[in-house]
Amino acid sequence: KWLVHKDAVEGVDYDLAELTHVWTETNDQDRRIVEENALGILSPAYEPGPYSELHEGGVIQFVEWYASFIGPRLAEGGRPALRSVA
Repeated sequence: KWLVHKDAVEGVDYDLAELTHVWTETNDQDRRIVEENALGILSPAYEPGPYSELHEGGVIQFVEWYASFIGPRLAEGGRPALRSVA
């Protein structure tokens, strides 16, 4: 699904191909990056290291947030209660 104004008419107010072009290109680029990264990790020469504070500050913040969020929930034991939101 794509978000457009509720009164928008396809072909008049927007062109679906133009609307989705950037998303499609970005998604294809991301897929290639992820696939190549996975191959690199499988290399016998791969050695994991710490995140770069200079280049990966956002990743560090996310990992710290996620660990603080999920840690207490995992410590509760058992399976977490899940519900579908879709």
